[in-house]
Order: sequence, then C-alpha cells, then structure tokens
Amino acid sequence: MIMAASVAVAVTGGMGTIILAFRGSGDGVRIVADVDRDGSVDDHHAPQSGRTVATHGGALVLPNIGVTGGRCPDSRRVVSGNELEGCHDASDDIAHAPQNLAPVKILPLARASGQARAAVTVHGDPMGRIRLFRRTGQAWTYLKPGARIGAEDLRSGVELGVDARDIVRDRAVWDGRFTVEAQVTDGDRSSSSSVPMTVAPLILHNHTERVSTLLVPRSAGRDDHQRFVRDLRAAAARTGGVPVRTLSTDDNWAQDIVEFGYVSMPGPGGTTRSIEIAVRSPRPTRAGGRAVFDLRGPGFGAVQSGGKGYHQVNFFGNLEVIPPHEHRGRSFPVGRIIYGDGGPGAGFDRQALTLFTAQGLQEPLKLDTSWLAVAHVDEFVQFLPADNPRGWTIAVADPRAGVDLLRAVNDSGHGRVRASSHRHAPATTVGRLLANRRFLDGNTEVAAAIDRNLKILMDETGVRRNEVIAVPALFHKFDRTRPGKVPPDQDAPVTGALKPQGSFVAYLPDAVNGIVLDRRRYLAPRQWGPVVGGRDVFQDAIERAYRKVGMEVDHIDDYTTHHSMGGEIHCGTNAVRTVTKPWWRK
Repeated sequence: MIMAASVAVAVTGGMGTIILAFRGSGDGVRIVADVDRDGSVDDHHAPQSGRTVATHGGALVLPNIGVTGGRCPDSRRVVSGNELEGCHDASDDIAHAPQNLAPVKILPLARASGQARAAVTVHGDPMGRIRLFRRTGQAWTYLKPGARIGAEDLRSGVELGVDARDIVRDRAVWDGRFTVEAQVTDGDRSSSSSVPMTVAPLILHNHTERVSTLLVPRSAGRDDHQRFVRDLRAAAARTGGVPVRTLSTDDNWAQDIVEFGYVSMPGPGGTTRSIEIAVRSPRPTRAGGRAVFDLRGPGFGAVQSGGKGYHQVNFFGNLEVIPPHEHRGRSFPVGRIIYGDGGPGAGFDRQALTLFTAQGLQEPLKLDTSWLAVAHVDEFVQFLPADNPRGWTIAVADPRAGVDLLRAVNDSGHGRVRASSHRHAPATTVGRLLANRRFLDGNTEVAAAIDRNLKILMDETGVRRNEVIAVPALFHKFDRTRPGKVPPDQDAPVTGALKPQGSFVAYLPDAVNGIVLDRRRYLAPRQWGPVVGGRDVFQDAIERAYRKVGMEVDHIDDYTTHHSMGGEIHCGTNAVRTVTKPWWRK
C-alpha cells in the first residue's frame, strides 16, 4: 500500500519564516519546488522526514506581466488604462514567456500501475491568479483545473511551470501564498504531496542601484526643453554612457507619472530571473501616465497603483526609497519607501499605500511635506551612496547653509551682486535679499520643517547627524496670485492644483532634486547663484557637499524648463535602475 505523504506548515507571522515539515514512507507521490531558493529543484527537496526552512512562503513565483511580441495596444489606442494594464504575457492561457515560469516537478512514481492517475490542484488562490503549465519536450501546455496526468507520465516524472497573472495588491484580499498539490489515485490506493509557493513581491528601486536608462518626455517643439535633453544626453555620455530614452508623452514631469521596480526569483546556476515593472502613479486621469504602458516589452511590465481624481501629493516625486538597512532589530533588505503627507485633505492615496504595503518588504514611512507648495519629498531629501558600513547616507536641502553663503558673499563686499544670476530671475541683490525679513524667516521655517523630517529618518534608520550631507539651498514662498508658475501637468488647471497648505518652493534651483547615476556620478540643476570672481558660489558649494561622499557633480540648466515651474531635473526625468542582488538573501 502507498503511504500518503503529508505536509505540515507552521507560520511564524506576517511574511516571516515558514517551517515545512514533511513526513511519510517515501512510497507516495512527491512534488518538489525551489523552496530553499537556490535556483534548482532537486530530489532532496522532496517530502521526507526532517524539515527544511523557506522564507516568505516557500518557492517564489513571478507575476509574469511582461509583454512578448506586439500583442498589446499602446497608449495611442482609444482604450482605457484598465485595458492597457490587462494585456500582458499572463493575461491568457498561453506560456508567452516560459523562461519566467517557476519550476515544479512531480518526481517519477516508479511503482504506479496502469490505473494510476494524478490531479494537480492549486489551493489558496481565490482570485484565480495562478497559472499551471505542463512541459512536454519544448512545449508548455496550460493545465486547466481538473486536468489529469496518466500512469506513463507519472512513472517518468512530470515537469510543471507556475506563474501569476498579477502582483499582490491587498493582503486583506490575497497575500500571494498558495500551495500546489499533486494527488494520485491508483485503484483503491492514494497519496498526495504539496509544496508552498508565493508570488514574488514588487520591489521599488533605490539610489544605490546604478541607472541603466534615463527617461525624458518629448520636447514637443519647446526649444528650451530640446536644449535640456541635449545637455542631459551629453552629461549621461560623460558619466558612463547611460542611454537616454524618450517617453511617449509631452507631460513635463516624468518623475511624477511613474516609479520603477521589479519582481525576481532565483534562476539556475546562481542567476536571478527578474521582470522590470513600471508603476503608474495613482491618478488615472493624468494622460501622461498612459506612457508607462509604452515601456512594456519582454521582461518589462506595467501596473496601475489606483487612485481617483486629482491631487499632486499622489505623484511619484513624492515617493522615494531609503536604501537597504537594519536598525533596532528591524531589517529592510531592499530598503523602505518614504512618502509625504501634504496636510489635511492632502494625504497620499490609500490604495497605492495598500499596494506597496502588501509587498511585505518596503513598509512605507510617512514624512511631513505640508509646508511645501508642491508637497513632494524629492524637494528636500535624497539618499546617496557612501563608503560606510551601511553603504549610503542621507542628503538634505539646507537653508541655513544657503543663507550663510549669501552672508559670506555680502561680508566679502559683494552685496550688490545679483542673488540669482539667471537673466529671467528677479533682479534682487544679495544685500537686498538678506535685508528681506520675510525671506529670512521663511528659510528659518523651512529649516525647522526639514529638521523634523530628518529626525524621523535618523530615528528609523540609525543614520547619525554627522553623517548627513547638508546641501545649501534657499526657499521662498510661492506667490499664488501668479497663475501658471507651478503647473503640475498639462491636463490639470492650475486653479485647485496646489491643495497642500504649505507655500514654499526653491528660490535657486534645488540641488537635491537631481539624479544619482551611480556611486560616483551626480547630475544637479545648474544653480544660477551669485557670481563672485567668475565663480558661482552656490555651484561651488554644491560640488563640495557631494564631494564629501566621493561624488562628482555635473550641472544641467533647467531654469526655464523646470525650476521656474516649481520643479527640477529629478522631477522632469526618470530612471530605470539595475537589480543589484537577490532580495531573499541578506
């Protein structure tokens, strides 16, 4: 008689460790998967006495949502965002990208008689998001629920592939965990075996990962933007030859419409199989956001993050990622999301936060951006690679340092120099600006707000104050009586756009609102500060600040293209980054 093999699963909480205890005589059916995440499926993974440990729910499965071939419509088609999102490699029952299937095997059952039959069943998938395929030669066939496997195949063993139709979006609905069970009947005898699996989490990139592609919107006949793109390409070429790709939108704010991440699982021979994911910001009516679907291709998918109506606090300039860290017994092996709260009635979209929280790895951390007119975190904080045990540090805009620079210029006898040397800037001298009590009090207020946010970050990460890079900056209050100064995007009226309670924007181009290309290269907006002895004193100070972490700065003029409209080069660009190391290993 064939003894039934059984599986006991003990969950230690959340997305924590699962202990898989197997017992049985070894005579029954055995189904195996890569539960130890070493990239291979071997016989020793089969159910047997003893136990093996797997993290995050067993073997990993990719949401196989890249787009292979020209099967799906692009953003020019008159279809909804939901229809664009719904077309991908896993939206039907064909294995368009079989290389992304998670391997599962039913080991040979040598003693099966000619009457033996097997059924393979998925448990814990109430939404029907898991696909099962069977391999015969080089072909993959979809296994419908209730499909049977015959005795001859059982004797020789069966190779299966598993993937998911979607990412996990809400753990209250489905946490991405499931089991694949093989049940064999052979006359009056039966046996079963199952393996735990889980959908790989969506992980957002952080600035310690090297940029592989820079993205900019179309210039649409704007001469100054064409010049900006030329300067960006030249700077990228000088700093390692990073390619610059054009997004299929005229929306000026490429950072706001999309955030990039990936899903990954172990591959054979120590490799990693991954799919890049473009996440559309939670404002479906923003036309520019449709451009994310034009980025799709083999190994590159796109998802929507929810949202409704309009609010600029929900744009992804207001979402960044702290790099990997451990502090006070908590571990964030792929970093942690930060976002800004714009004050009453201006909180970040709950559906998007639910999606990011559901991944179980990058628990979002709230900062206060209510003092800013645009209310985005990228206006005052960034994370820089650094040669320390942590591998990174925090950089913040520092208005105190900015005012000190002005005072140094004034004290050296150059108070009549223009505070901003750009021809379109107000013709205000350094001396007059320092005599403006409203301006000085405003920068004191901004400095205190940045201090409060910095304390949150230091408390949560363990970064010490003496590690923080202070980047000189100046802020002033946005004049809401001047329409058109801060248009968040091309399809929303400016009236009603600035909903946060705050009113501060950068006075000079905001250096922290730039692009970390890699460990040694940084692209900052050209400062257009006071010029003394032929040198821009702010530009020199910015270079000194970044040199403290061994980074060289290349400056790009964004005054008319972005700064005068309330943003900088980070706001007007975006970046796809490289996957550095397996997230399931510390």
